[in-house]
Amino acid sequence: MIQQQEVTTCPQYGHRQVTLICGPPGSGKSTLARQLHNHVLELESITAETWRLRLKLFGRACYRIGRDPLAQAAVVRGAPTQAEREHHAKLCKPSKIIVLLTPADVCHRRVAERNRPSVENEHAAIDAWWRAWNAEHVEDLETTRTW
Repeated sequence: MIQQQEVTTCPQYGHRQVTLICGPPGSGKSTLARQLHNHVLELESITAETWRLRLKLFGRACYRIGRDPLAQAAVVRGAPTQAEREHHAKLCKPSKIIVLLTPADVCHRRVAERNRPSVENEHAAIDAWWRAWNAEHVEDLETTRTW
């Protein structure tokens, strides 16, 4: 299936191979991350007692990736707004940012097929992501079609 992506290259970070992958739940972020990199950092993979602590640990891991001159990793976040993507980019210093623009109906179908206990929250998160997506910030991004 061909889906639209917004791709930004960040040459200021040199030869590092760090990719920040963003998009709504069910868009294929984790799948793409595993195809591109052996090391994948996802908020969902961090276990902690509270949501706040998970966010803090995720931020620290992003910061460590950002400071490693030889880093080779994918960082996965929803980040529907330019401000959120810029925040995460400051931490992990990606060589590329990819925003997966998988249509909402496809994301909803994929999330339903997962049959996780949090399915209702994920459906709400898809709708919230698309509401937050702000098209006027994409003029700096190169639109590409990819697999």
